[in-house]
Amino acid sequence: MVHALLECWRVLEPEGVLIDLRPFHSKPALEIITADGIFVPGHVDDSGCVADDIASSEAIAAMVRQGYFALQKQDSFQFANYWDTLDGLLEHADEKWRDFACIPPSVVAGAWRCIAGANGRYRVRTYREMHIAVYQKQALAVDHKQ
Repeated sequence: MVHALLECWRVLEPEGVLIDLRPFHSKPALEIITADGIFVPGHVDDSGCVADDIASSEAIAAMVRQGYFALQKQDSFQFANYWDTLDGLLEHADEKWRDFACIPPSVVAGAWRCIAGANGRYRVRTYREMHIAVYQKQALAVDHKQ
């Protein structure tokens, strides 16, 4: 990760900016939205993201400490994902989340119970916690990396 950030620093124009936008581990709720309300049968287990989240945060912090970048501003926000069916979410999770997240069987069972009374009229939603930060390239006293 540090190597990639060094390469970003190298190719950025003087005083250029680096945008750090990434999801981070948040154990998102799985929500079933029906005409009767929003039901939460449980949470997605995204604990497989923790090591990558820590490594990414440590890498950018090291680059700031070493004077390559200066933090200009940062924030976080939620990004909603919707599926028309629970099967759609399960297919997506199997295809895209396999390496870092899973939906526990008890949560899937609870979701099916919530859907049972919805007469096929429901949507599924999860939220990803997103981190965004803006860093400005700093000129090093001895620019030996370029």
